[in-house]
Amino acid sequence: YKFSMDGSRLTYLAKGEVPGRVLNQFSMDEHNDYFRIATTYENRDNGYITSNNVYILDSNMNITGRIEDIAPGEQIYSVRYMGDRAYMVSFKTVDPLFV
Repeated sequence: YKFSMDGSRLTYLAKGEVPGRVLNQFSMDEHNDYFRIATTYENRDNGYITSNNVYILDSNMNITGRIEDIAPGEQIYSVRYMGDRAYMVSFKTVDPLFV
């Protein structure tokens, strides 16, 4: 959900949706009017296989970019955003770093 705040006035602006669960507040970021979010999706229909994704949503909370199926079988361990880049570490045995 996206809201604007002006003093004590809160206004609803938009709603967006992406698949998966968010690890923590560091998995989300707003940069240049875009909302970025990294998620781990658990596919229980296919033997409980996980995949990791990064989604970019515009100001109306519509998905405008995506990278999906990063490190299948692993889970996001850490995410940080700096400028135009996202740094993501997944975890199972190797702890790879994705930029």
